[in-house]
Amino acid sequence: MSPTPASLRLPRLFGAFRRALAGFDGALARWLPEDLNPVARSGACANAALLIATVTGVALLVWYSPSVIQAHASVAGLGPWTLGGWVRALHRYSSDLAMLLAAVHGLRML
Repeated sequence: MSPTPASLRLPRLFGAFRRALAGFDGALARWLPEDLNPVARSGACANAALLIATVTGVALLVWYSPSVIQAHASVAGLGPWTLGGWVRALHRYSSDLAMLLAAVHGLRML
């Protein structure tokens, strides 16, 4: 007995998804040159954002105290207008950007 054939809805869905992404890439390529297109360079941009997050994370070890009692106070002590506050903000936003760009890169590679 032969197995039943797969449903044809899934290949059509992937084809429509691929055409939509190709249209988006084409529209973005008309506005930006290939070297300046962050979507076309999403893998390299994700690696750069991850490197920034790693460096700032190591720098945050200077201000952070990982004890149960002092952990919250050490993070709360990093005010928004101090060097530690700037490093913490850069760490947060670069890690968010790394995850976003990794998802964009994954969608482009799909």
